[in-house]
Amino acid sequence: MKKVPLVFTALLIFTNVRAENTNENDGAWSEAVNGLRGRLIVTQAKEENGVQRPKVFLELQNVADVLDAIQIHEFNPQTSFQCRVLDNAGKTVIGAPIGIREMIVPAFALDIPFESSLRLNVNRHAPGGWFLGEAPPKECIEIVLGDGVWVIDKENRADYSLEGTFQIEEVPGLTSPPNWSGTLKIPGVKIPR
Repeated sequence: MKKVPLVFTALLIFTNVRAENTNENDGAWSEAVNGLRGRLIVTQAKEENGVQRPKVFLELQNVADVLDAIQIHEFNPQTSFQCRVLDNAGKTVIGAPIGIREMIVPAFALDIPFESSLRLNVNRHAPGGWFLGEAPPKECIEIVLGDGVWVIDKENRADYSLEGTFQIEEVPGLTSPPNWSGTLKIPGVKIPR
């Protein structure tokens, strides 16, 4: 039996994963703050009952010029990352008032090794159902993130984009480096249709 080198196998798997995500929009990188930069990645999701729910990822990259990992002591999925949807004119689109039933994830630590990236799914997840109130209209794009819900009618052919802010407050009394704190202004990325 022939043995395939591990590096080749990993490269083949990575290539296949990227090939499946042909409808993925990678946003521009933010300016680096304290050795960390970020960007948004939005992928077109499969449609279910006329509703398309794009997957939104926040990618964080360690670009520091020291060999240490960057640690984010308290990443809170509900508050550390805030998004907004913009129309073609750059105006903020108001989120839809839809109640969501979901499991709350507590804050946790992140480690990003030197010259590495970490890709986080920032969509809100709700086992057992999304809505406590009205369901979204049929034939729509629905974006459900930590700080809002946006519903875009599919008949509306205008382009929309998503931009965000990633902010980690300094933890008092936590002095051992390299604990990261700061604010990243994440540039907009087009929402695929």
